[in-house]
Amino acid sequence: MKTEASPPDLQSAFDGWATWRALQRRPLNDESVALYESYWLSWGRHLAGIELRWNDAEPRHVAAFLAGGLRPVTQARYRRVLDEVYAHALRMEWIAQNPAAPQPGLPQHEQPQSAALHIDERDRFVAGLPAGSEPGPLRDRALLLLLVLEGLSVAETIALTLADVLPSPQQPERLSVRGERRNQTRELELDARTVAALQAWLRAAAGAMELARPHEQPLLTDLRSRRWTMPLGRHAAFRIVRAAIRDAVDAGHLRTMPAEHGPSLLRNTALLAWIEQGVAPTEVQRRAGLLRLDGLDRIVLRHAWGPVLERFQQQRQAERAAGLPEGPAG
Repeated sequence: MKTEASPPDLQSAFDGWATWRALQRRPLNDESVALYESYWLSWGRHLAGIELRWNDAEPRHVAAFLAGGLRPVTQARYRRVLDEVYAHALRMEWIAQNPAAPQPGLPQHEQPQSAALHIDERDRFVAGLPAGSEPGPLRDRALLLLLVLEGLSVAETIALTLADVLPSPQQPERLSVRGERRNQTRELELDARTVAALQAWLRAAAGAMELARPHEQPLLTDLRSRRWTMPLGRHAAFRIVRAAIRDAVDAGHLRTMPAEHGPSLLRNTALLAWIEQGVAPTEVQRRAGLLRLDGLDRIVLRHAWGPVLERFQQQRQAERAAGLPEGPAG
């Protein structure tokens, strides 16, 4: 599989694909890129174990990797990620053939998982999060609660500044969330647990933040920067979420490891909890900044049952009958 172009190392190959992918018509969000990278690096660890360079891999190596304990749906997802990165490498002439391209013997199909925790599981997860007094755990707790209680995405969370905390960072009661699409810009009333977490974090961080420039000061910061003026990175946020979920399973706060255990699990959990509490679907759509209700339908239909599911279906029917839009107007 030699080519004239000199192939980069494994990480640079992924970074090259990610840069190219961000320029396409429908770029991936930050959470998806971080998840794709975790799949690619898992593949890299497998290759290191068999002493094979990424650009020398063949279909049989991909098949062996996918068969190594992954569920069928997960196998298909991993194969798709490898296919995309290798397809880019082929375009760049770093390789002569794509070992993960669709072919007999490799899984092809995957279904959206829309994983979520029920309210009782969510509350055990939140109650089990370490509090402590050090800045690191306090920041991580604030991040996790913004995801699991307020339904923010990682991209929205790490883009928050002190100016988005209303009425002030000293008195966090609401958040002003900004997004690229009109429906993503919204104001949220915060859960009391999120308020307490933000207060604790901001007290610990006040001395290292640029309080005089609230529009420039990230709410959640990279603690490695000298004055804590750099935002928390998406990869770091992803690692914090996955570590918290693993810890919750190890501590018994969650009975089993969820099929999907990244930031989308926590965001979906917030959406499902609002539905379980009887919040109208269109209000859930507003709070979460959803473009359409299709994703919410998948979450509820997969995880809700009995009175909760019946109420949700009745609410959806009533909203349709009233002519309420399921997506943004204009």
